[in-house]
Parts: sequence; C-alpha cells; structure tokens
Amino acid sequence: MSSTGVARDHLSPRGAVTLRAAAVVAAIAVAYHHSLLTLLRGLTLDTPLAYLGLVPFIALFLALVLARPPKTELNIHDRYSDYIVGLPLIVAAVAVVVIAPIATSTFFWTWRIDLLTLPLFAAGAVAIVFGLRTLWRIRAAIALLLLAWPLPYTILVNDWLEGFTQATIGALRAVVSVIPLARADNGGDGSLFFISHPPDGFFVSVASACAGVNGMIGFLVVALAFLVLVRGPLPLKATWLSLGLALTWGLNLVRILLIFWVGGTWGEAVAIDGLHPFIGLLTFNLGILAMLLAMPLFRLRLAVPSLVRSAVPDAAEAPQLRTRGPHLAVRRVAIALAIVVTAAAPAGYANAGMRQFERLAHDLGPTRLEAGKVATPLDGWSLRKTNTYPWVQRYFGSGSGWDRYLYWSATSTGPGQRQLSAVTLDVIWTADLSTFSTYGIEACYKFHNYRILDARRLDLGAGVIGRSVVYYNPGTGATWTAVYWEWPVKVASGERYERVVLNTTSFGPAELEAPRFAGPLDRLRLAISEAFLGSGRGPVQPEIARSRDFLVGFAERIVSGSADSFERKAQGGP
Repeated sequence: MSSTGVARDHLSPRGAVTLRAAAVVAAIAVAYHHSLLTLLRGLTLDTPLAYLGLVPFIALFLALVLARPPKTELNIHDRYSDYIVGLPLIVAAVAVVVIAPIATSTFFWTWRIDLLTLPLFAAGAVAIVFGLRTLWRIRAAIALLLLAWPLPYTILVNDWLEGFTQATIGALRAVVSVIPLARADNGGDGSLFFISHPPDGFFVSVASACAGVNGMIGFLVVALAFLVLVRGPLPLKATWLSLGLALTWGLNLVRILLIFWVGGTWGEAVAIDGLHPFIGLLTFNLGILAMLLAMPLFRLRLAVPSLVRSAVPDAAEAPQLRTRGPHLAVRRVAIALAIVVTAAAPAGYANAGMRQFERLAHDLGPTRLEAGKVATPLDGWSLRKTNTYPWVQRYFGSGSGWDRYLYWSATSTGPGQRQLSAVTLDVIWTADLSTFSTYGIEACYKFHNYRILDARRLDLGAGVIGRSVVYYNPGTGATWTAVYWEWPVKVASGERYERVVLNTTSFGPAELEAPRFAGPLDRLRLAISEAFLGSGRGPVQPEIARSRDFLVGFAERIVSGSADSFERKAQGGP
C-alpha cells in the first residue's frame, strides 16, 4: 500500500480536514496576532466599537457552518485555479502589511489597513488549502471579516455620535420627568442626572459611550451573520434588522434607567461598581435572543446547510468506489500548507512591529496626539515661536495655518569660543489631507529652483516614517537639510493633519544618534519601498551626511517626546 493510502487508513477525511483547518486558522492567527489582540482588548471597553472583537469569532463559526459541501455539488476540482486565485491574494496581503507602513507612516494604523488585508490572507489560504469550491461556500464568512475594519464606523460615529447622544439624553429626561428615578440637571450639556440616595446622593453622567451606539454596532455585526443563514423575503429581513437596532437602543435606555433605580435604592457603589460593568452585556444578549425568537413573525427561518456527506457516495452506495475509500476535495496539501505557513512568518513579523503605532494612536486607530503639541522644549535647546503665516490658507484651505519655531543651542568649543546650532521647526496644519499631496515639500523645493541632492525615507520611531531631503539653494549658495513627516492630530471637531518640517544648515559638535532599523526585514522593507516609491540620489559629501544624521536624530527626539508626553498624561502625570 502506498504512503498516501496508509495515511488515509490512519486518518479519516474528517480528521484530515480538521487538522488542515486548524493549521490555516493558526497561520492566520500568527500573521495577524497583534491586530486580533487589539480587537479583543476592545471587548473590555465601553466604547462604540467594543463589539468589533466578536467579528473574527463569528466569521470562524460561520465558516464552519457553511464549509460542508452539499449533495448536489459536483466532484470537480482544479488545483491550477486554486493557486491562480489563492497565491495573488496571499502575496497582496503580505506585501501590504510589510511595505505599506513604510509608505503611509502613522496613517497605516489610523486607517487600520492591516485589518483590510485580513480577509485577503484568509481567502488566499482557504483557496490553496481547501480549493476554490470551499472558498465560494464560505465567501460570506470571509466577507464578514470586513466588518472588523473600524474606519467606516469611526467616520460614522464622529458624524452622528453627538446627535445620537443627545437623542438618548432627551429620551432619558422625558422618562425621568414621568418616573422619578433621577433628576435631570439643567446645567452644562444636560448629560448629568442626580440620583437621590441618603445621605447625599450622587451624579451620573450619560456620556457618548453610554448612548447605545456600541450595542447597536454589536447587534448589526451579529445580525448580519445570522441573516446569512436565514431564508425569507429581503424586505422582511431589512425590517427585522431595523427593528432589532431599535430594540437594542431601547434596551440601552432600560439599562440606564435600571442603573438609576439601583443607585437610588442601594447606592452608588452597587449601581456603578456592581451593576454597570455587566448589565450592558446582559441587555445586549437579551435583545439578540428576543429578535431570534421573533424571526417567525417576519416569515424568516434559519436554514443551516445540511450536515451531509460530500457529493461522492460512500462504498455502500457505490460498490465500484469501495477500493478507493473516502475522497477529499484536495488530497495533497503539504505544498499548500508550506506556502501559507511561509507567508504567515513575514506577515507576523510585520504585525508584531505594529505595536509601536500604539505610542501615538489608540487600538482601533484614532490618534492620541493633540494639535499644536509638537513644538516642545528639548534638553539643551532653547525654543521660541518666530512667525505665523496666515496666507497659507489659500493653499491648504480654510482653517489651515502655519507656525514657525526656532530651536537654538550654544555649545562651547574652546576657551572663549561658542558654536551656535539652529533648527527651524515649521508646523502646517489642515483639515484636508489631500492638500499635502498637492503641495508636496520636494515639489515646492523644485518650484523654487532648489537642487535636490538627496531624498530618502527613514524611521523616526513610534511608527512615524519621515523623509529627509538635502537641497542646494542657488540663490544663497547654501546647502540645507530638511526632515519632515505628516500625522493626524486631535481637535475638538474630530481630527486634522499636521506637516512637521525641520530645517538646518548648521549643527553643533554633540551629534545625536539617528534611528536605525532593527532587523534585516526592516531594512528590506525600506529598500523595497524606496525602489517603488522613490530612492535616494546617491552618496553625498560626509559633511552633508553628518548634517542629515544630526537632523534625523533631532526629529526622532521630537517624535519620542510627543509619544512620551502622551504616555505620562495617560498615567496621570504632568
């Protein structure tokens, strides 16, 4: 008997499929371990996007349900097609997570592009390990992974959260005016409610996190997965989904009112510390259960694919196949699994490096940086604001601005001798990110007939990828060095974007250490990005190289200072 035959004798088709599925799931988990961890951490937070952490588990469950082939499926498989479709998907996913952080800097994490590639990697792995037929059967589960991408929710939440919060507060104020569970406070923004409990009572703030958006997003994710398995008229499905969202919001009102009642009866500790942490999850699950039980009222029925054997009959039904034994759609998967595991290694390495983004951004993408905070004092350097240029609005739009600062340091070089080092810091901000592409730094230098001697990308730490530019000004005969980067920052209205530019023609004898890539893959990522996106202009004079390295180190200190400032604030420091 052949080795293949022996393997089939010792391992049933179901066991083989189980092991392959476990290997594919493990490879995906390794390739996206940090991305998935950030989703899971959100489950413990009271935020509008908390339930996005459920998406991978729901998608996996849905894939297991849909993966079984129906009786009517023909036993036709083409491995060439499997690889033609699967390999490009995997290569594209790996290329994006490895190279895109270099090209997009902190925006890679702000936009959570890593989660956009998760369905691509999963689809490619399934195609080459299980075949295109299996991928087609579980296409809904793969597509569901897109619901874990937080950017669309963030955009919608920023646009609608304030109005939604006010609607929730208005409904609560109307209820407590009839049922005296609390007293609405008319000061401030109206979100405070006073709970009367002897001897003093306490206030409860109904902030945006309590408005019910998180529960509605959670219901939307779970309901869409269920609707894949539900049969019935599409209008009734839409009606069921809409009523479910309304019920989820209503149950959130009940949750808050219950907290009011418990607080008035047993006090703040019982209501806030005891009931509040879990009552939201309870009402969320009750809403889902109620809508599942209500499905027959909407002529909807759950139609789980029949757990039947594959299209190939067993030996009892087809004696002519008795010697062949049970048939697997894809019989040899060693090469396919090797490809998936090999692809998971660089993807996992790059994914692990995404931890650095968290120094400047939250788990689900929004920036932690505050506008106007980049110009901060550095040890050994003096700082002052030197100018403001209001005319910049004609280029970068209404509400944009440009401030200029000067760093300088006087260093002793001998008895009675001092050398002055100066670095100019320009901060340009705008609400329209596309204007930074329209009016690029290097294009501006070329417009002014400056000759660019060197231009390259570099790592400034905390996920910030900047550009260094060495240029010659023929009008003055001076050679300047610039380092610049762009990043999103927080403002009261949401988010805006800053371009930070450092310029110098001189530096002191105490040089700063420039950042270096830690490993060979990091250097390879930078080299590939330079090859496709623009490379350096070749070797430059040692003096220019020293000036560039000095300014790169200076930029790294500014980026690190911004990250450290936020971390101190998060820990309750100054």
